[in-house]
Amino acid sequence: MKKHAAILAIILLVASIGSVSAAKKVLFYEIGTAGGYTIESGYSKFSDELRNKGYDVASITKGELTKEKLKGYDVVAIQELGRKLSTEEMSAVLWFVMQKGGGLFINGGSPDNANQLTVLFGVTVDDGLLVDTTDPISGDTSNAHFVLDRFITEDVMRSIRQGVSKIGFYQGHGLILSGNAKAIVMGDEDTYSDTMSFPSGSQPAVGAAAMFGNGLIFILSDADVLSNEHLDEFDNKVLGTNIVDWLAVPRESLPSNTTEELSIIIGELKLSNARFRQDNDKLQQENQALKMQNNALNAQINALNSQIEELKSGRIGSFTAGNIAIMFLGVCILIVAIVLSARKGGKAEGEDLLGELGYEFEEEKPGREKEESLDEEVLKETEEEDTEKKELERMLDKKK
Repeated sequence: MKKHAAILAIILLVASIGSVSAAKKVLFYEIGTAGGYTIESGYSKFSDELRNKGYDVASITKGELTKEKLKGYDVVAIQELGRKLSTEEMSAVLWFVMQKGGGLFINGGSPDNANQLTVLFGVTVDDGLLVDTTDPISGDTSNAHFVLDRFITEDVMRSIRQGVSKIGFYQGHGLILSGNAKAIVMGDEDTYSDTMSFPSGSQPAVGAAAMFGNGLIFILSDADVLSNEHLDEFDNKVLGTNIVDWLAVPRESLPSNTTEELSIIIGELKLSNARFRQDNDKLQQENQALKMQNNALNAQINALNSQIEELKSGRIGSFTAGNIAIMFLGVCILIVAIVLSARKGGKAEGEDLLGELGYEFEEEKPGREKEESLDEEVLKETEEEDTEKKELERMLDKKK
């Protein structure tokens, strides 16, 4: 009963604290890291995604880590660790997690290099590579590349798997857990390691979280999950950003009799509160955009109504000015057509018109024109014969 009362009090406390700061800073440790896993090349899409969520992102590529360099950051990400850390760097990382309360994300790397850090937090990276032949990635023939859909939801780590149902796995190792480390992402009954350190049915962990001092740690055995090539596959991107969100949650100083779990619950609740605020801000922006679109549509409707009223005011009877103009143009075309036809038809059309007025004309018989032409020829021949006769008579008179 007292525990429930304490939890309730903490929840009420969280409600009054506010949201996660928008100025969280993430440092990528890239000294000795291959180019395919740096934020300038193979991890550029993931770093851009973090920036889009409001994080300040930077990387260290030369020198070594120190407490002074880590003071300004909330999360340190070490992906595909390519070298051994120095004693000073190990000390700086432990201080960052235990005392400063920072979040540490160890992502991939060979067992020799990664275990230097992970064993401190109750996680050992196994030497064997995991194999799964029953959950292949479509179009990929490698049995070391497969789909994972088994997640464990711890109360203090529930936000890590929010929105995640499947991720891709592109060759990695199983994780051996101890202490307070908790498996978050696991293989299924058919997943095993090629060295048989994880036999079939063992469901090896590939992602684990732990609390250490004032800080939080998350370990993922395959750095390719968040690479540019695979980030947009399945729910890989959601998992990656969720991990950083969880590592970045603020943790308040609590009374000495309060458990570490309750401290994390406070962070979880704060993170949920921040996400709700972000969703609310997004909805408000979308609502504002819809209002602007609605105003624009109303303006267009008003303009169309004005045009309709203008057209209505231009009517003559049941016709608009446009209708009358079209009709007038049609009449003009008809008149021109009649005039042109009259010029071509001439007398025939005139007679038709007079006939309609009551005058009758004798109908011309077929072949009449031909008869008149023949009569003219006969008359002409007769006249020529008469002329010849007269000429002969004149000549005879002369001889006499």
